[in-house]
Amino acid sequence: MLPEPARSAGPPAAILGAAAAAAEPDGVRRAAARLAGLGPGLTPSGDDYLAGFAAAWVLAAAALGRGGQAGAAVQDALVRGAAPGASPLGRAWIAHAARGEVAEPLARFLTALLGGPPEALAGS
Repeated sequence: MLPEPARSAGPPAAILGAAAAAAEPDGVRRAAARLAGLGPGLTPSGDDYLAGFAAAWVLAAAALGRGGQAGAAVQDALVRGAAPGASPLGRAWIAHAARGEVAEPLARFLTALLGGPPEALAGS
């Protein structure tokens, strides 16, 4: 059986993905608000999920040429929705991830995953 934070995260995580794919900022904001702060710790699991989603969203949008105004609206809605409930560190990570500012190994991994050259995983 899944721990409570994982059970609680399922529905808003599904809504977040669907709303982002449909470029519906209000849905993104509401889902982010439900995930922010979910779970224990310095950066609760919900905050970590939102930061990871934001990073993947930004890098995927750039790789697929779908950033633009709709992509920016989704990023902004995610950051605004998460802000009230996220931990201070979680808020910072989510904001940075929404700008595409992630650790270099993560950026290389996501770039390779999105069709970049496998050599991207080798690092520098």
